[in-house]
Amino acid sequence: MAQFWIFQQRINSMREQKQLYRHIPEQRLIGDCWRTCIACILDVAPDTIPHYYEMFWGQGEVISDKVHEATNKELKKSYGVVFVETPLEATYEQLRTYLKHYYKDMYVIVGCNSKNGGHSVIMKNDDYMWDPAIDNSGCVGPMDDGYYWIGLLLSNKICAV
Repeated sequence: MAQFWIFQQRINSMREQKQLYRHIPEQRLIGDCWRTCIACILDVAPDTIPHYYEMFWGQGEVISDKVHEATNKELKKSYGVVFVETPLEATYEQLRTYLKHYYKDMYVIVGCNSKNGGHSVIMKNDDYMWDPAIDNSGCVGPMDDGYYWIGLLLSNKICAV
């Protein structure tokens, strides 16, 4: 666990960036809020993280596993980290309390629903930190599966991914 803490303590700030693409599938535009959140935390440009959601879009209902596997391969190779997430069934207020107590002073990527559908934002403690959406659509509730997804970037030295 020590390597995880070392990595998290290195991140004193993050680069606030907006996503490059809105999510308008009928126009073949696939939003990139998730990769933009990762880029913000790593302090790199969003286009340095491959847009695997766009690459895998239309290949079945559940593509998140493929996207996460491909993204983790790239993150591990290029940055020495992997993305891991866990679901939390909660109200928005419970989510904020949970983050404040269990993820104190850490930047986390929260998968939620916005007014436009599935979305990712960055939070720290119980404060709303950064919405990469071009229209600041925010986080209005859990994902369609009923969960908020709490994601972290961890040193790949402690993860068997």
